[in-house]
Amino acid sequence: MASIRVLIVDRQALFRESLSAVLAAQDAFVVVGEAGDATTAARLAAKLTPDVIVTDLHLPDARGAAVVARLLAAQSDARIIALTALTDEETVAAAVAAGVQGYVPKSQHTADLIQAICTVAQGGTALDPLVTPIIWRRFQQLTHRHDPGGTEALSSFERDVLGLLAGGQTTRQIAGKLSTTPAAVEKAVAEACEKLHARNRTEAAVIAFSRGLVSTR
Repeated sequence: MASIRVLIVDRQALFRESLSAVLAAQDAFVVVGEAGDATTAARLAAKLTPDVIVTDLHLPDARGAAVVARLLAAQSDARIIALTALTDEETVAAAVAAGVQGYVPKSQHTADLIQAICTVAQGGTALDPLVTPIIWRRFQQLTHRHDPGGTEALSSFERDVLGLLAGGQTTRQIAGKLSTTPAAVEKAVAEACEKLHARNRTEAAVIAFSRGLVSTR
């Protein structure tokens, strides 16, 4: 199995170097680059196309969802984990809506980050339990402003997929549980996103969960 290629982004050089050393000691990872600001990170993301970008959300030239937007503009299929001390509701909700697949507070253990990187690299999502209530609460507020009756109905397969996705399952794991292919799972996610007017798979799962359309397994 190929090593997961990781780009580390943090304004503190000592933190970057320490995290790089920790990951480099694991056979599962290869640190392909480091950056101390969003501009450099975007340039490296476009050049190196890492499997996962681990980034703080408080950088010298960008903050919060703006960091995510700049990285996605440089590498549209980037899989991003926010590793940050920022856990306020506005920052967390905006980052998830912008497209992060993982959110890990810096107060957590290294093992939590390692697991998150592996999960995200495999196509899953990794939202730390400390921020999950914020996500549910914010998207409940968002979706309750709209009439659920106006939403095109999800198919039973789409509901099953979103339910497993909301429970933290990866694309491959979902395909295995539903006896289908990863491509079919991705198609179901894309169609569900369109029906729910969601910008990404995480938002689709949260919206569906908050409306009672799915339950986690």
